Amino acid sequence: MPEFAPGLPSKTTSHELPHVGERKVWELTVHDHHAERRGRHFDLRLGDPSTGQAHSWAMHASWPRPGEKTWAIQQPTHTMKYMDFIGKIEDGYGKGDVKMHDRTKTEIINARPGHISFNVYRGSGPEEYSLHRVGDKQWILMNRTLTREQHPQLPTDKPAYRETKISDPKIHSDDYVFSAKIDDAHNLFYFPKAGEKIRVLSYRPSKRNGGGLIEHTHKVPGIGDGVPTPDGLGGTILRGGLYAISPKSGIATPAAQLAGLLNSDVWKSRRKQEEHGHLASVLYDVVQYKGHKMEGAPYEEKLKVLREVEKRLPDYFHLPRMAFTKEQKSQMVEDMRAGKLPETKEGIVAWDLKTGSPPYKAKFTMDHDVYIRGFFPGEGKYKDRGVGGFFYSYEPGGPIMGRVGTGLSDIQRSHMHTNPEAYVGTVARVKAQERFPSGALRAPSFDAFHLDKNEPQQLAMLKHAAAEKTLDFLWGF
Repeated sequence: MPEFAPGLPSKTTSHELPHVGERKVWELTVHDHHAERRGRHFDLRLGDPSTGQAHSWAMHASWPRPGEKTWAIQQPTHTMKYMDFIGKIEDGYGKGDVKMHDRTKTEIINARPGHISFNVYRGSGPEEYSLHRVGDKQWILMNRTLTREQHPQLPTDKPAYRETKISDPKIHSDDYVFSAKIDDAHNLFYFPKAGEKIRVLSYRPSKRNGGGLIEHTHKVPGIGDGVPTPDGLGGTILRGGLYAISPKSGIATPAAQLAGLLNSDVWKSRRKQEEHGHLASVLYDVVQYKGHKMEGAPYEEKLKVLREVEKRLPDYFHLPRMAFTKEQKSQMVEDMRAGKLPETKEGIVAWDLKTGSPPYKAKFTMDHDVYIRGFFPGEGKYKDRGVGGFFYSYEPGGPIMGRVGTGLSDIQRSHMHTNPEAYVGTVARVKAQERFPSGALRAPSFDAFHLDKNEPQQLAMLKHAAAEKTLDFLWGF
C-alpha cells in the first residue's frame, strides 16, 4: 500500500485546478478521517471525470454552515478511485481510519487555478460553496448557501385575491387592467445587491430545514446559470410564477407535472423538464423596489417597475398578456375561451391601476381549496380496488361539507385506497359550478393537489408510499 493513501499518484504533487467557464458535473467526497497524528478531520475531494484527478483538501472536523468559512489545506492530488475508499490506512502521515461522510455529485459553476465554485443539490435544497487560495497550500472554504435569516425582508406569505365573475362590469372599467392568469406556481424573484445572482424562491418557509428557504433558482433555465442583478435593481423583490409549456401538447404543463418539476431536486427537475417543458418566469406584482416597499402602491406604479425589469432582462422575464381597454379585455377573454393562450386556461386577474387594493381573480369555472378528510369505497370496477372518492371540509378540523367522486384517475383511486394516510389532511383543488349557502359544492370535480398549500412532509410521505412509475400521476404538493 502507498505510504500516504491508496490512489495517490505522488505525495508531493498537487495539480492546479483547470479552467471551467460553464457548468460541469464532477464528483464530491467528504472523508471522515481519524488520523493518528493529526487527529480527526474532514478531507474534501472534488473529482474531475475528464482527468481522473481528485483535488483534495484537509479541513477541521466540522462543516461550515451557511455564511461560515473554514481553513482548507490543499493535499496531494488523489485519483477518483480513492474517492470511494473506506478503510484503514496502515502507514504514513495519514495512518488511521477513513470513513465516508458524504458522497454525491456536484456541479462546478466556475474554476481556475486558485479558485473554484461548486454546488451540491439535495432534496432539502441547494448548497453553494467556494474554495479560494490565500497562501501556498492554504485555502478558505466558504459556505455561500442562501438563508432566510440573511434576508428577513423576504415575504413568507402571498396576498389573498378577491373573487368575482368575468362579466363583472366593475373590472371592465378603465380603472382596471386584465392580466392573463397563468397556470403557474407562485414564487418570489429576488434581486439582491448589484452583481449578486438573481434568486427564484418560494415564499413558503421550508419545513425540512427549520423554516428556511425553498429555492428553485438552479432549476430555471437561464437564471440557473447565474444572472447578476443589474445596476439600479438591487433590493428589488417581485412576485410572479414559474410555469412550463408541454412540448407534447403545446399548452401549459398540468399542475401535477409542474409540481413534480418544482419539488424534485435540481438534477431530477432538469431531466423531467426535457419531457414536461422547461420552467419559465412570469412577473405580475412588486413587493419592494430598490429596497423601498411597494405592496400597497397603485398597480400603475408597479407596472412601471415590472416593465423596467422585463426591458432590461428580456431573456429571463416576461409579463403576462395584458388588456387595458374594454375591447382588449373582451378580445382576451374570447381568445382564452378559444384556447389561443397556451400558457393558461384559467381566467384573468384584474388589477386596480389607481389604488393598492387587492386584485380580483375571475375564472371560467370556480376553484375551491378543500381538505381531504377521508374516503368512501369504490363500486363496480373500483370495488375493493380503489376509492369512490373523498370527503372534504374547508378547515383541517372543520365540519365535513360533502364529497368528491369525479376527476380522479384510476391510479389515484387505487393509491388512495392502499395508502389513505398519505392523503388525509392534504389540500385538494376542486372545480365546481357553485358553492351553496350550506357550504356544499355543486357538481365538484377533483382538479389537482394545491401547489402552495401542502407541505413537503406530505409530499415525502407520498413519495415513500408510491412506486416510482406512478409518481407523475400523484404530484401536486
